[in-house]
Amino acid sequence: MSKYTQRQWDRTVGYGEVPDEYNIELENLKHENKVLRKIVHSLSSNSTEHTENFINVAIAVEKKDAP
Repeated sequence: MSKYTQRQWDRTVGYGEVPDEYNIELENLKHENKVLRKIVHSLSSNSTEHTENFINVAIAVEKKDAP
């Protein structure tokens, strides 16, 4: 199965958004999220709950600052 960026999808299909199962950008974001969670957890001497709270705050700030 081929994966596409939105730009590639527009050139190939010509309309609409890339469905999740074909979206390479979404796949990359999921991978980055997984790696960052492992890094934060490994750097943290806190519990998994504290790590999850830290990640949720970081995500909320990122969404707030996003264009």
